[in-house]
Amino acid sequence: MTEIKYHRSQVTIIRGEKETLDTVLNMKIADTKKSVQNDEARVHTDMERARKTQQQETQRLQGQIRTLNTETNTIA
Repeated sequence: MTEIKYHRSQVTIIRGEKETLDTVLNMKIADTKKSVQNDEARVHTDMERARKTQQQETQRLQGQIRTLNTETNTIA
């Protein structure tokens, strides 16, 4: 009979450990998910900033090309 009580107590301990591990893993999953979401937002912001910078640079270069074309046509 005491052996049965011992095994029942072991099962209870193991179930408690399982619940604790489940809780810890769920917290780690939530932390990882939040971290990935933050990284995604940062990358998105960086890409938007780079796109705007590239657009500005393209416009600046197109203006210089127009100026050079105008000067070339004026000289010719």
